[in-house]
Amino acid sequence: MALKSQKNIEINEIKEKNLFNKEPNLLLPTVFIKVLKLTLSQLPQRNATDFLIYKIGEELGKEYFKNFKIFLAKEKINEALENQIKKSCNALFIEGNLGKLEFKKLDLKNNVLEIKITYDPLNNFLNEQYNLERGIIAGIYQEATKEKVYCHLLKKDKHFALLTISFQPLEKNESFFINEEETNEEELNDQPEEKIKILSKKVEELNKKVEKEQVLRIREKAKILDVEKRIKEKVDELEKSRIALINILEDIEEARKKAEKERETVQAIINNFSDGLLLFNNENKLSLINPQAEIILNIKSEEIVDKPIAKLITKDVLKTFFELVGMDLIERKIEAVFRKEIQLKENLILEITTVPIMGNDTTIGTLIILHDVTREKLVERMKTEFVSIAAHQLRTPLSAIKWILRMILDGDLGEINASQREFLEKTYVSNERMISLINDLLNVTRIEEGKYIYKTALTSLENVVESVIESRKDIIERKKINFRFEKPIVPLPLVSIDVEKITLAIQNLLDNAVNYTPENGSIIILLSASEKEVQFSIRDTGIGIPKEEHHRVFSKFFRSSNAMKTETSGSGLGVFIAKNIIEAHGGKIWFESEENKGTTFYFYLPIPNH
Repeated sequence: MALKSQKNIEINEIKEKNLFNKEPNLLLPTVFIKVLKLTLSQLPQRNATDFLIYKIGEELGKEYFKNFKIFLAKEKINEALENQIKKSCNALFIEGNLGKLEFKKLDLKNNVLEIKITYDPLNNFLNEQYNLERGIIAGIYQEATKEKVYCHLLKKDKHFALLTISFQPLEKNESFFINEEETNEEELNDQPEEKIKILSKKVEELNKKVEKEQVLRIREKAKILDVEKRIKEKVDELEKSRIALINILEDIEEARKKAEKERETVQAIINNFSDGLLLFNNENKLSLINPQAEIILNIKSEEIVDKPIAKLITKDVLKTFFELVGMDLIERKIEAVFRKEIQLKENLILEITTVPIMGNDTTIGTLIILHDVTREKLVERMKTEFVSIAAHQLRTPLSAIKWILRMILDGDLGEINASQREFLEKTYVSNERMISLINDLLNVTRIEEGKYIYKTALTSLENVVESVIESRKDIIERKKINFRFEKPIVPLPLVSIDVEKITLAIQNLLDNAVNYTPENGSIIILLSASEKEVQFSIRDTGIGIPKEEHHRVFSKFFRSSNAMKTETSGSGLGVFIAKNIIEAHGGKIWFESEENKGTTFYFYLPIPNH
């Protein structure tokens, strides 16, 4: 029978929390005890019968304690042996509705146990259960200590009995009764039929006990089978998990090999990259430098890798490098740069590009790319020097030709006929174009050499624009262009400019608009001002610029494909010169254009003190 959960077990009349906080696995023959009590109440009060009851109680105590130990082990409850004896006795007495226990003494070392059993005064079953309780206590103690002991009576009364444990066997004539009634063997012999009934009853009870034990065995076997089934299921699950884990490990190994191969490939690319590479991590330590960067900076990687910038700047070549690049750039305090030109030493010019390295939407480092442009700059300088020399050499004879033609056309060298004048005027115009080209080439040379000197003064941009318009008025009227100059009613703020250079820039923009706008087209020049700058724009309805060529507009010698078909003459330097002039004044120039619809160029110049 399943043990009922008890909310409290009383030990020494103190309530303690029951061990069985959920339905236990112990089996207590509660019904058996109740049936036994009813049976014993009808037996004659004889020593032989009482001894048999004692032995039955002893076996009950042993079996209960075994189950109690199994329960503790299963629930992983650690209890001292004394507490096990106390709690198992209390639990069994409560479950069997026996007397109330009070442990007077319990000393396992000296095998001392004294227990007081108090009975309910209303209970009419005292004598019959007394010997059963003695046997239970003796059985529990024997099973717990593995000592053969006996439970003796120390003191008795109508409502309580004081028991003790002893190694001394029970005497043959020892009284098993609480009361003073005596029985003898002759009385038992005088009632053979009664004795047969008693023995039959006991046999029946023992059969029931055997049946219950068989039921217990069957249950245990079923539990074992269930456990084996669950173990098999677990083993199968573990086998599946093992196979899955092996597959995962194989995938991981394959991924590792693939990652290693990719790493080797990336490392080979880095090592053989034609540009120098420097990688700084989040702590501003140099974590990577490739062989090309070692050659450019003339330093070994083992001397600088994994070292902070504070230690790197102690190296002479790196100190110069960091001073030119800027510490704020490396430490990501300012935005990245693209192809910033620095001259590290006399024969070494580099283009610096910085790239932020991102990971999970955060910057984890900075990559600096060093591109050696020394040779390109040398070739470019040689070209510039050649152009400069050639332009200067050409300028003198062209100027002489110009003045001679002018003298002939003015009649200083005698009269000429109309036919001669026509040819000479065409020659004069062509010579002027050559002089203009030479001047443009010289201007480009000065810009590239940094010798384009600016002499600024506070000037009205409106006046400069009006003078340029006036100089181009004839050609505008000849092409019947609808020209309009829009300016604010309020005078524009003065700007600090080099009048000659700004005039040249505006002339170049206006010339392009006039040259590439067909007859009866329109050109609008607009001036405006804001709090910090004065803005200029010139919009035409000319041939426009093809979209795929927009990125080349401010390059040297660039002329769009449709422009070369429309107007064969032109150097392709006007917009390049204008851009350098505007930017040298701290301004910015840009454009909008659509092929066959027109082009608008904009630029602004800053107002002083803003």
